[in-house]
Amino acid sequence: MGLIDPLTEVMLCQIVDDLKPLRERFPEAKVAFNVSAKQLSNRRIFRILTNCIDAKCSSFEGLVMEVTETELIQGMEDANLQLELLIGLGIEIAIDDFGKGYSSLARLGQLPIRKLKIDSSFVWSVQDPNTVKIIQAVLALARALHMEVNVEGVETFFQRDVLLGLGCNKAKGFLFARPCLWQTSCSLPRTWKPA
Repeated sequence: MGLIDPLTEVMLCQIVDDLKPLRERFPEAKVAFNVSAKQLSNRRIFRILTNCIDAKCSSFEGLVMEVTETELIQGMEDANLQLELLIGLGIEIAIDDFGKGYSSLARLGQLPIRKLKIDSSFVWSVQDPNTVKIIQAVLALARALHMEVNVEGVETFFQRDVLLGLGCNKAKGFLFARPCLWQTSCSLPRTWKPA
């Protein structure tokens, strides 16, 4: 038996335990976690999450499960059923690293996903006009499919400004905050604003 399932169970139960106090302090906070398509397809994630919920967390609102586009689109025939079960628990599903791997646009439209995370490799080359056109096309595609878009890897004000100019108002990266312990994030002032 490998360690990935027991490790995932410990991680997810800790996230569920920490979610309620985090959302009490920051009501719009979201906590994302990554899973593989294999973990999703064998229904283990669903069982782990339903086992983790207890008096400390009455819902999964604020949880975002991320699966890479290649794994999700290539590796799962029964993805819709599994995703619908998780969505039914209140978990949001995001396609992670979009644009980095292989995608089937037809399959993308069939999945019950409402979040798309553009891979950081596009952000690192926003000075290239062709990259900007690709980002514009992805944003248009996401809007047409009623998906929320988040861009990963924003490290400079120039990158942020280009993305804002394209109409992308959700991003993450070192420009806004460095990774920190959960306790540190809970001690931030309620009025904290990123750079």
